Amino acid sequence: MKRLILILIVCLGLATTFLLVAKPIQASDAEQSGSCQCVGYVVNRLFKGVPRPGYWPTAASMASANYWGPVGRSRQIGALPGDVIIIGPEVVVGVTDNKNNILYTFSNAGDGAGHVGFILNANYSGQRLGWFINMRSANWYIGGSTFTDANCNNVNDSTIFIPNGDATSFWR
Repeated sequence: MKRLILILIVCLGLATTFLLVAKPIQASDAEQSGSCQCVGYVVNRLFKGVPRPGYWPTAASMASANYWGPVGRSRQIGALPGDVIIIGPEVVVGVTDNKNNILYTFSNAGDGAGHVGFILNANYSGQRLGWFINMRSANWYIGGSTFTDANCNNVNDSTIFIPNGDATSFWR
């Protein structure tokens, strides 16, 4: 009897392992129902949680025509609502405090990994030589309160400023 129970336990363990290995690449369980990284949020909105075949993307890998080519997005010079914005890790980002009309700057976007989100609104400033962008993204924690979108409960809208020449790209 003990031997039969042991065999059943081993078989159940192997079956569970097989199911875990055979599971398709998709957003992590946390990103399907809770807190998301910025890339997971974009993948959830654009691809229903299943990234492009082959790998889980990063902000850096998404800033390439190789990533977007088959799904029809291409790099653009200017920013428009609906574009995916990809901010390189070395970019100096300005964060606006609309309440006090102050523009703060910081670098090392996304704690050194870069950041991605969706452009809600974009205006070019010739006076400041760059883009004021209202962006929706996850795991950014700058600006207003968070809400749930595309199965991510840590999404917020923020206004940022991207100066000319920084490693930021817009994908339409």
